Amino acid sequence: VRNSSHLAEAYVQLGGICLQRGDLEGCLRYNEEAANCRAKFPVPWSNIGFVHLQRGEPEKAISALQKALKWDAEFIQAMATLGAAYYMNGQYDESIKISEKAIEKQPGFAPAWNNLSLAWFEKGDYDKAAEYADKAIKASGCTPLTQDAWTNPKSGFNSMDNSSWMWGLKFEKENDAVGTGICNWTSMMSPEAEYGYAAVGACPIIDANMYARISDTDFRKLSWITPGVTSLVNDFPLINEEDRGYYVNYFPYGTIKFRPGAGNGTDPNEGSATAVPVMRVEEMWFIYIEALAHTNPAQGKQELEKFMQTYRDPNYTCSASSLDEVVEEIVFQKRVELWGEGQALWDIKRLNYSVVRDYEGTNFYEDSRKNTVGRPAWMNMVIVQTEGNNNQAVAKWNNPDIPDNY
Repeated sequence: VRNSSHLAEAYVQLGGICLQRGDLEGCLRYNEEAANCRAKFPVPWSNIGFVHLQRGEPEKAISALQKALKWDAEFIQAMATLGAAYYMNGQYDESIKISEKAIEKQPGFAPAWNNLSLAWFEKGDYDKAAEYADKAIKASGCTPLTQDAWTNPKSGFNSMDNSSWMWGLKFEKENDAVGTGICNWTSMMSPEAEYGYAAVGACPIIDANMYARISDTDFRKLSWITPGVTSLVNDFPLINEEDRGYYVNYFPYGTIKFRPGAGNGTDPNEGSATAVPVMRVEEMWFIYIEALAHTNPAQGKQELEKFMQTYRDPNYTCSASSLDEVVEEIVFQKRVELWGEGQALWDIKRLNYSVVRDYEGTNFYEDSRKNTVGRPAWMNMVIVQTEGNNNQAVAKWNNPDIPDNY
C-alpha cells in the first residue's frame, strides 16, 4: 500500500474489505488513513460516517458525512446516510431536508424514501409517513421473506442472498470476531452453533406470553423451540433432526431464527461467517400499515390482515377495532416479525407502552419480573446522580428528567 501512487484509494479499498468482513474498527482505521492522505476525498469521509452510525454515534457520523458532502455535493449515498444519522440524533427536519435532496437527485433511491418516512412518522404526519413508506417499498424492489427462506436450517437469517433484506452486515471467516469462535453474533444468537455461548445455555428466548399469543398457523412461530411437547413440537426445522428431543427439553422458548452459516454448527469459521439483517422491507410494510392506522384504524386493520394473510398466516384475522387496539396489534405483529433485530425498544418508547414481565407462567428470571406503567425507566440512557452532584453543568439535562417521571 505505501508504495502505491493512489494511496488514499488503496486505504479505502482496504477499509471496504474490512467492512465486508464485519470489521468496523478496521474499516474506520483505513478510511481515516485515506482521509489523512487526501483531505478533500469524499469517499472515506462517507465511510467514516457510516461506521459511526453503525456504532450508535450519530453526532460523529453527521460531522464526517458533512465533510463528504462538502467535497462532493452530489454524493447520494452520503446524503442517505446523513439522513439516517440526523434521524437517529432526533434532528427530523434536517433528515427530511437532506433526504428530499437525495431523492431529487435519484428518485428511485429506497433508503432516502425510508428516511423520509421515519422522520415524518416521528413528527406525527402519518399521511406523509405512509406515502413515503409505500415509495420505499416500491423503490427497494424487495419482497417479504417466504416461509422456506425464513425457516431454512442452512440459510435462514444468515445470508444476504434473499428477497427481503435492504441492508445488512456481512461477516467473513477472516474477521477477528469470527476467528475467536465465540465472540460473535452467531455464537450469541444460535443454540445450533455447538461451539458458542447460546449452545451452553445463554440462548436468547421469547417472552412466554408473546409466544402464546402468536397463532400456530403463523409460520414465524417456528422461529422458537416449543416449550415442551406441543402441537408444533415436530414442526420447527433443525439442522440436526436427531437433536429435537434435546432442544425441546433444554431450550424451551429458545430462538432458532438465526442459523449458523451454511447450517454448519460445528466449525465457527463457516458457522459464524454469516450476515446480520439491518433493514428489511418488512419494516417498511409495518411503518406503512401503522401510519395508515393512525389516521384511519379500519384501513390500517384491513392492510394488516392483507399483509398477514398474504405473507405470514393465511388464517389471520384482526379482532381489534379502536385506534389504540389496532395500533397495538400492528406493533405486536411487527415485534414478532423483527424479533431479535433490535426494533422493539423504539416502539415501546415512542408509544409509551408498559412492559409486563411478572405474570403467571412467566419465563423471566425472578430479578427481572417487573411490571411498569408506561415505558420503563431502564430504557433511558441517563446522566447518573453522582455525575450531576459533581458537575452542575449536567445536573438538569436528563430528558426526560427521571425524578419527575418515574
